[in-house]
Amino acid sequence: MELLRKISALVTVPADRDALSAPCDDRVPRRSQTERLIATLRHVLVLRNATTIERGHPQNYREGGLDWLPRRAELTVVVAPIAGPDGWREAELELGSGPDGIYRYFPFASFVYVDGRLEAILEFSEPHQRATAMLRVPAGRACTIAIITELASVPDVLGDERELALLFWGLRAGRPAPAPAPVSVRPAAIDDYYSQHSVPLVDELPRPVFVLGSYRSATSILTWAIGQHPNIWPLEETGFLGLLGSGALAGYRQASNAARNFFQIYDVSGDEYLASVGASIDTFMKRASERRAEHIALERIAEKPGRFGTHDDRFQLRRMSYAPKRRWVDGTPENTANVAMLRKLFPLAQFVCTVRHPYDVIASMLHFDRAGGRQTSIDEAVHMWTGIMTWALLAAQAYGPEALKIVMFDDLKANPARALGDIFSFIGEPQYAASTQTFSQRINTSRVDPGEYADVRARLEARLGDETGLLRLYETFSTMSGLGWSVNAGAQTELDERQNDLLERLIAELS
Repeated sequence: MELLRKISALVTVPADRDALSAPCDDRVPRRSQTERLIATLRHVLVLRNATTIERGHPQNYREGGLDWLPRRAELTVVVAPIAGPDGWREAELELGSGPDGIYRYFPFASFVYVDGRLEAILEFSEPHQRATAMLRVPAGRACTIAIITELASVPDVLGDERELALLFWGLRAGRPAPAPAPVSVRPAAIDDYYSQHSVPLVDELPRPVFVLGSYRSATSILTWAIGQHPNIWPLEETGFLGLLGSGALAGYRQASNAARNFFQIYDVSGDEYLASVGASIDTFMKRASERRAEHIALERIAEKPGRFGTHDDRFQLRRMSYAPKRRWVDGTPENTANVAMLRKLFPLAQFVCTVRHPYDVIASMLHFDRAGGRQTSIDEAVHMWTGIMTWALLAAQAYGPEALKIVMFDDLKANPARALGDIFSFIGEPQYAASTQTFSQRINTSRVDPGEYADVRARLEARLGDETGLLRLYETFSTMSGLGWSVNAGAQTELDERQNDLLERLIAELS
């Protein structure tokens, strides 16, 4: 009994309820409170005493194949190093939902932390469903894996009110893994005076994600896939941010030229002013997304088509019973030419650029009318792809791989799960495998057949002056994607000059 009291201090199991009132499921064994307590805690204690988990789970971990984790569980493990005492390894954690009678709420999510760092979010949409989370765990030293699950179970089942959550199926250590990069929250683009100001105009800088790239390069579907993440709202193409930011900066320059002006009197720098504009846009985006999600939820409940037809579960705005989304993703292709401005509005923004082979892009542009767009000529398509991808290259060289990630279209198509996993790691979000299901649906397709692709390739190869530049630019992106690159000061200068030219012309129009 003394041992039982000590265990009870670690995990609280509610008192027994009337077992007859609980849904009956022969697969779930009936246990006394003491049996449930010991069986539940034994999982934690065995893992805490484990010194190595190479494959599978510790011996005698399960009981009759139906051992449960409580809704909040902490597992302390030591994963053996592959070589040497230090480093990190991948670990595959497998969890599963239980029988029908256990749960009331679907879908529900389970959050997996490693030493306090959110590493993965698993979603369960039906009973008897298994899901795996790929974690990065330190090798050769103890780490704590915390599993916290949304309230989803039916009260009174087995007397474990909202406690029995998931079945543990295994923890398998794998290959070496890079250490997780710390997420910097310091506003890098704001001057020191602003960051130390006693009355900051912006309490927390937003961290939006922008998908860049040419038209017909999977920017839309990638935006929706990223936006399935529980922390990221997916936006329809905005189309106004570049012009809005240019107008805001043009107004600042024009007003600050006066000997006595608002910004001087109120001690507001250009960076602080633009970051404040960006923070207002961030609030607008989140509230508009929340309202849109509510509208769609009501339409689904009423079984009524929305403004744009029925709603596909693979393109949800909200993935959980509550939506603590703090970020959003915008896939407007025109943003590719406004990265410098977007960096001023959102100093902590991150960019993901998709790169598709120009021949395939141009073939799709020539038949874009099939998807409801405007059909272009081959000369116009060549000019559009070259122009927008030149902007993308300048942005990549100016800000470097810390701010912009290049995703080759062929890699995304061949293995969308791996590509999305790399993107979530890049933007500092936990893995969310459910996002991959978005790629099972094609959207905005021009429905170009293989013969039409071959015809366009032949026509482009005949244009000796054009195809060389197209392929050289494409190969540059491919090389940078595989080998990385360094920040180029010359590219930053060229971007600034282009931005200044645009502002001067805009100010001249407004004056």
